[in-house]
This record gives sequence, structure tokens and C-alpha cells, in this order.
Amino acid sequence: MIFTQQKLVFRIIETYHLQQKNVRFDERGRHYASLSFRFRSDAFIHSKNESIRMSDNTVSFFPPDVDYRREAGQDHLIAIDLDVDNYDGERVERFVTSRPEEIGRLFYEIHKMWSSGRMDRFYRASALLYALFAELYGECAEQDDGMPAILRRAIEYLEGHLDDPELSVTEAARHVGVSEVYLRRLFREHRQTSPKRYLTDARIRKAKSLLSSGFYSVGQTALKCGFRDEKYFSTCFRRQVGLSPSRYVYSR
Repeated sequence: MIFTQQKLVFRIIETYHLQQKNVRFDERGRHYASLSFRFRSDAFIHSKNESIRMSDNTVSFFPPDVDYRREAGQDHLIAIDLDVDNYDGERVERFVTSRPEEIGRLFYEIHKMWSSGRMDRFYRASALLYALFAELYGECAEQDDGMPAILRRAIEYLEGHLDDPELSVTEAARHVGVSEVYLRRLFREHRQTSPKRYLTDARIRKAKSLLSSGFYSVGQTALKCGFRDEKYFSTCFRRQVGLSPSRYVYSR
């Protein structure tokens, strides 16, 4: 989930405080992400592959370029539209907080600051947004779905060293103090993948984010994602995304 990922970068676009009834709304062609907190809600979110039921005290994240329909008898929420770097996903995510007063307060303070018209509103609202994600990160970690602490530490280590071309499964296993065989077993049981595949997927996710930002060339992106060889990076990228890195940039 986005709430447990590290090194994300946010830029607020707009905030909204909505109290709606009998809603039927199609959201299409949205090229930015949206984060929301629902104070009261019975909404259903219908996307391409799934339907998700919202409820009171639900925090939800909508990635960019994900079309959906929202239907609700009542929907009282604060939404924050934003650009996000270092994240790539295609599914709507939801999380029911066990601390709705604190989380709801932070959403309200972000909206209040952003709507204030103050000259420094961008910095103050952004600081509150990072504080919000810190709170959500901690709560998601506490309520993790049974993932062992060793696996969590290994994932954090891999995610934190994606730019290191020397990074390996052997090194990650050594860092958390287990054998490679045991680490592979944990990944299979709890993430249904291998640690090597997880590492490659994470590097490609980061590459897509960097390329989408428009600030990095294909060669620079390869280096920042731990690939020494631009040609090999392009091969891995095409295999996973279906497009070459340069074509991916052109298609955005």
C-alpha cells in the first residue's frame, strides 16, 4: 500500500471538503492522484477490476489515470488532489484508521491551510501532509496483515537502496540476519513473489515515476534505479511495461 512506502514526494494541487447525498459520479481522465478521508460514508467505488465499499473513518488513495464510478447515499469527506513521485500503482487503496479523530483533524487542517489564501500555504499544508503520511505509515505497520518483522525490514532495506547496483538478495538477507533460503520462503509466503522479482519490480516502479517527472533522461533514470547498463535497463523496462523507456515518456 502507498501508506507503507518510503521516499514518496507529494505536491498538493487542490483540496475539497464535500458533504453529498445520493451521489452517482464518473471520474475519468484524471492524471493526478487523490487522497481522502471519509467522516461518514456508505459509498461504493467501482473501478475496472473491482468494487470497493467505503465506510466511516476510511482513508483512501486513488492513483492517477484510474477511472472509476462513485455511488453513495451519503458521502462526507475531505479530498486532497496531488502529484506523487516514486509511486506507481493501478488499484484504489483503502484503509480504515483506528484513530479517526487524529487523522480526520490532520485532513481538516490541511484543507483549512490550503484554503486560507496565505502566501506560505503551500509549505505549511505540505508539512501537514507529510505529518499525515507519517501517522498513516506507523498505523499501517502496526496493523500489518501478519507480515513478519524480518520480511518488513528486508523490504525496507531493498526499497531504501534501489539506486545501488551492488544490491542483492544475499546482502538483504545478511542485513536482516537470515539465510537467503529463508528470505525467499518469506517472500513466497507473504508476497507471492521472489525477492529478486520484488527488487526488479520496485526498480521499474521507481523508473516509471522518474521518467514521468520529465526531469531525467533514460540514462540518468537507469543509474538512479540501480542499472549500470542502459541497454539492459531498457530490456527490463520493456519486458515489464510493454514499452521502451523513451516510448513510455512519449505516451504520458
